[in-house]
Amino acid sequence: MAQLKLPGVGIPKLRRPSAGRDDRRGSRRERTEPRKRAVSIGSVAALLGLLVLGLIGGGLASQLFQIQSQQETSSTASAGRILVPGGPIIRLPVPPPTPAPEPVLTEQASPSQTDAPAEPASEVASAPESDQVLPEPVADVSASAEPPEAEPVQEPTQTDMAEADPAPDPADRAEPDREDEETAEAPSIAQRPQVPEVPEAVRPSAPPPRFDEQMTLRPAPDPNLLEESDTGPLPIVGRDGREAWEVYARPSDDSLSYPRIAIVVTSLGLSSAATQLAIQRLPGTITLSFAPNARRFAKDVAAARAAGHEVLVNLPLEPESYPRSDPGPFTLLTTLNTAENIQRLQWVLSRGTGYVGVVNFMGARFTGSPTHLAPILQTLNDRGLLFVDSRPGRGSRVAEMAAELNMPFAVSNGFIDQMASRFSIDAALNELERIARETGIAVGLAQPYPVSIERLIAWAPSLTEKGLLLAPISAVARRQLAASQEQTASASSAQQSSANAEPVDPATGQGSEIGDRR
Repeated sequence: MAQLKLPGVGIPKLRRPSAGRDDRRGSRRERTEPRKRAVSIGSVAALLGLLVLGLIGGGLASQLFQIQSQQETSSTASAGRILVPGGPIIRLPVPPPTPAPEPVLTEQASPSQTDAPAEPASEVASAPESDQVLPEPVADVSASAEPPEAEPVQEPTQTDMAEADPAPDPADRAEPDREDEETAEAPSIAQRPQVPEVPEAVRPSAPPPRFDEQMTLRPAPDPNLLEESDTGPLPIVGRDGREAWEVYARPSDDSLSYPRIAIVVTSLGLSSAATQLAIQRLPGTITLSFAPNARRFAKDVAAARAAGHEVLVNLPLEPESYPRSDPGPFTLLTTLNTAENIQRLQWVLSRGTGYVGVVNFMGARFTGSPTHLAPILQTLNDRGLLFVDSRPGRGSRVAEMAAELNMPFAVSNGFIDQMASRFSIDAALNELERIARETGIAVGLAQPYPVSIERLIAWAPSLTEKGLLLAPISAVARRQLAASQEQTASASSAQQSSANAEPVDPATGQGSEIGDRR
């Protein structure tokens, strides 16, 4: 078959690759490439090393240059030369040395001796002044002209201390159950200067009992003073006439004529730490009051009585700002009828046993309503309990109505920690002492703040030397009841005397016909 050939078009021939030549080229390339990579890596490393050495050397050189410049400057300063790096040496005229004057330490130095010297010697002359004897503070006895025995050191008054350490704002205190407005309604004991102690001639000859005297309270509950109810056990007056406020009270000697101060720490049981601190650290003569809605109410009351404390129960009453200020569950309200309020009262009283009475928690509106207050006081009196009015004033009728019922009661003089600061609490305690000296009794309430408990622990031991007696609330209630009975008896006798007196006609001086006139 003839092969067809086109003009200008040739059939390409495929070359067979030379296996030997390609293998030689590949092996040579494999041998030279690692060497090139090694050379390039080494050169880069050498350059980096030189760069680092250059930087280190430059830094060392600059530091050496600075050190040398400082040394040359300091060495040539005395010769009046200033070395400027890279510049000429500047020579300055050096003044002759001026002798420093003698330091004056006496107060009789003349004005010429105390004048400031020349500038080069100013630093030398000012050094001895720091060693001069400065005048002592005014309060220091050693600085006075009189001998140290002539006049004792005057301690700052409570007013000065209160100005030096202002108390925190009451709105910043954390108390979930009390609103700011209702807290402001709580009476606070007025801050007055500290009253001097009673002279020795006025005090009784024998010192009062110790504030921390250990007392064993009667066991609680007494089965003869209880009755069962749907809500729990309730206190009653025994068949023999015994009442809970006397049976469960802390023993006290009423024959002593010392002024008495009663302290009640309220609203315990809600904070375990504050409750245990009050039970274990406060003296037994301080009364403790527990919130009825506390989880460990019965156990806390038993622990407090075991430590020698009298016990009260918080009775929540309606405040002026209710319902914005809510005392808590089972609050007695003026919008409820008598049966509903008594049912709530029975729930509060059935939380435990061993208490001597109740103290109202809030309740400015309720205690000012005789219609709602009268059945509550009557129920408490029938069950042998006392009542502590924590918020007297603002129309409170507790004292008046309790005296009419011949019911044991106590009226507080206010809260000692209305402003929760040390100086304010100390000032309030001093005011309680003054009230007790003037009237014979004083009652202060405290909230379970750590600073309140701390100040009470520090204050209680000082009462024995001051001729004052720290008493449980039952002792003060007994005295206030006796005082109210005496006032009532004297008032009734005065009225009877005025009624039996024959009226006299101011015109004629005869009284036979005046009684018949209408």
